[in-house]
Amino acid sequence: MQRTEAPRWTVAALLVLNTLGVVALQVRVARGVRDLRTATRHIRAAGTLMPASCAAFALTAATASPWTALPVLLAAACLQVLGETALASGA
Repeated sequence: MQRTEAPRWTVAALLVLNTLGVVALQVRVARGVRDLRTATRHIRAAGTLMPASCAAFALTAATASPWTALPVLLAAACLQVLGETALASGA
């Protein structure tokens, strides 16, 4: 399989979710970075969250139903937002 069975509109919805999630969480997550040790912790967390989101996105290609793919895509997008904010804060 090479693609998900999710409806095409989910791409736009996930982009909006990503944008709003990063805007809402970036400052809150960045407050946790105070020194090199906490920055390293955030980078390590991002190094775990980002591959997990990629694996979840890839998993949606194996689902046969659009309604099965949607919750997995939502979870993958949330993992990506958390990884993105952790990476930016740690950097």
